[in-house]
Amino acid sequence: MRNIDCYKHLNKEDKVEFSIEKTVKKVDKLNYGSQRFLSALVNHRENSNNMKYDTFRKHTQELRTMPENRWY
Repeated sequence: MRNIDCYKHLNKEDKVEFSIEKTVKKVDKLNYGSQRFLSALVNHRENSNNMKYDTFRKHTQELRTMPENRWY
């Protein structure tokens, strides 16, 4: 049996293209994709270590109002 990380060295050669703009377009095409994405973003931020900062917490709370007000 091979070691669980036996191909880890290949990670250095990976070239994964990631585009925020393309991701937004894909998410927006999904059924309620924008609302689901915003909800996931809020949940992620609320579980972040950055919640200890007043501005981050305030902006996260403001962001939460969008899906709660049925913005999608």
